[in-house]
Amino acid sequence: LQWRPGGVTTRLLTIAVLPAGLMFVTVSLALYLTARNDVQRDVAERGALIARALAESSPYGLVSGNLDYVSNTMTQLVDADPSIACIRLHDNVGRELASHCPDRERRTLSEFKAPVRIETLGGLDMLESDAQTSGPGIRELGSVTVTMSAEPIFKARLGALGLAVALVLGVAIASCLIAWRLTRREREMRFGSRKGS
Repeated sequence: LQWRPGGVTTRLLTIAVLPAGLMFVTVSLALYLTARNDVQRDVAERGALIARALAESSPYGLVSGNLDYVSNTMTQLVDADPSIACIRLHDNVGRELASHCPDRERRTLSEFKAPVRIETLGGLDMLESDAQTSGPGIRELGSVTVTMSAEPIFKARLGALGLAVALVLGVAIASCLIAWRLTRREREMRFGSRKGS
């Protein structure tokens, strides 16, 4: 196959190969970015939801001092979900009361925090030394911090992403093969016309 600038062969290959290559790169990049954004959005939603759920179930443990239930819940959640890197419970002055943070190597981490609140009765607050409040309201007891990582979820989706990229690559290769067959046929026709003349 002779490669001559401006020839029919060159034009055919350029018309087929260049768009196929651009399509492969563009579609693969779009699939990768879409998958990464979807994973980050899912992690953000799950992190915020877990933090709120734990915050809603923690007031009794903070008031009574019995944090066994909270600690067990943290352990079960972290062990069941590899995207959870750490869960911590702090009181209203920032002291850590309970946590479960397995030693996992993570590069990209996001923290989600939710306050632990309890309703106070009008004229009585058993959490204060003077046991008096101006009226009913909400008292903040502490906070729950959930640290999430998108890496485990993204790695789990790499298989599907790889399959999609392979399909795009197959289409690109098919386009190149079609272009090669067209150039080969064009060369044979041109060679036959020269031989006949």
